[in-house]
Amino acid sequence: MATDLKLPSVTAILDAVGLGWRVEHVPAHVLDFARAKGRALHQAIRWHQEGTLDEGSIHEVIAPGFRAYLRFVQEARHIPIASEVELTHATWRFIGHLDRV
Repeated sequence: MATDLKLPSVTAILDAVGLGWRVEHVPAHVLDFARAKGRALHQAIRWHQEGTLDEGSIHEVIAPGFRAYLRFVQEARHIPIASEVELTHATWRFIGHLDRV
């Protein structure tokens, strides 16, 4: 559910109250790579859940994370309902995403 309200992300709220990750010492290119890697892994997991992932297309950089996810699903007997679910709350004024339900 997208919204026209301008709400801060959960990450921005945590940063604002001093509970965010301290990354100012990490070079920008390292952070950019980590973000891209995380997005790619999340997308692969989402496509896997939807049944549209070609596992042969998984890049070697995210392959270990994807294998760990598959191991978790098997060991925990996890049955996914949804991925990347957007949550917003106008009264509490936040927007965030659940990785997995």
